[in-house]
Amino acid sequence: MKRLLHSLLLLFFVITINAQNGGVSQSSRFSFGASVEAGYSGIRDHISDEYFNTFGRSVYATTEERRPGYALGLWGTYWLSPSWDIELGVNFGSWRAHAQAESESYNTFEILTFYSRERYWIQQDLLRIPLQMRLHLGPATNRIRPFIALGAQAAYITRQTNFSRRYFSGTGQEAAEYTYSSTADLNADWVDVRRWQWSILGGIGIQMDRVSLSIQRNWPFTNTYQDSYRLFRYYPDFCSGDFGGNSVGDSFLFCDYRINQLRQTSLRFEYRIF
Repeated sequence: MKRLLHSLLLLFFVITINAQNGGVSQSSRFSFGASVEAGYSGIRDHISDEYFNTFGRSVYATTEERRPGYALGLWGTYWLSPSWDIELGVNFGSWRAHAQAESESYNTFEILTFYSRERYWIQQDLLRIPLQMRLHLGPATNRIRPFIALGAQAAYITRQTNFSRRYFSGTGQEAAEYTYSSTADLNADWVDVRRWQWSILGGIGIQMDRVSLSIQRNWPFTNTYQDSYRLFRYYPDFCSGDFGGNSVGDSFLFCDYRINQLRQTSLRFEYRIF
């Protein structure tokens, strides 16, 4: 993270020096506008693990899927030169994701003895502050100019809503289905929330007079699990028996109660007000 910040500061310093000879007038260096974003959040992934013991074997699989999200915001731009600008914004939006965890247990005769399926939906309300540098290609007189953007984003989790539906059945057990919903306690001492989180932000787009259209993605600096239990990085309530997790034992063995922000990919529309 320190290397990223140092690189951005160095790039800003070099461009600022070069901008002294640019052709942008002082009165036209600043611009201000509004933005609308629509896209998807989360990741798409599937992991399957198999475990063996004296009673037989168990198969455990997790699937993660993206879901739609949106954001509304304001932004301000300062032109360093006819080709370079720096943009600071603030926006608020809701981003969603879905996951499913399935577990199957077989005895030594390969007879299914237990099956469970747990589905999870989450919604994160985020206040985001993106800072980007943009390189505009082509002469400044062109009506349409493509650009490349790169920067960093600070985001604050204001709320996370969780919803879960669990189904299970087994030999000698009556099939049952439960539904859970909750709002994550972002201030609990036992939860590693980190409500402020950083990410790298990048994208490409086109500028057309007062309007710009771009595709953007962020890459959060978050913890990554290397096996099927990495599902918990977005669904910490899965570890709790109160929310439909496997057991209280699983909470202590595999979970660290971390709440991470969802990765977002969006189509962004900007309109320059002045």
